[in-house]
Amino acid sequence: IRRDANKTKATMAYDVLRAAEAAAVDAPGQPLTLHAADDVVAWLTASGLIPQLRARLGVEITLAPATGVPRHYMDVSTTHQAQTRTKADAPA
Repeated sequence: IRRDANKTKATMAYDVLRAAEAAAVDAPGQPLTLHAADDVVAWLTASGLIPQLRARLGVEITLAPATGVPRHYMDVSTTHQAQTRTKADAPA
């Protein structure tokens, strides 16, 4: 059993935020796209943390719900780099 599989949506949301901060360090000033499970994106949207993160990092951040993926899935990417950070492999 994957340890990630039992994480709550709030825990995964904070994992996504930390991955976004790391991606912003790797590619300063580049817009970020955060792909995560639907319920994690809904939690992030309701939390009001994305506007705060945008302001602190000074970059545009787009949330992209990934329908049908397990909760522990996430992908944070920039439009400038081909590099991505993935928590788990995307479903086939």
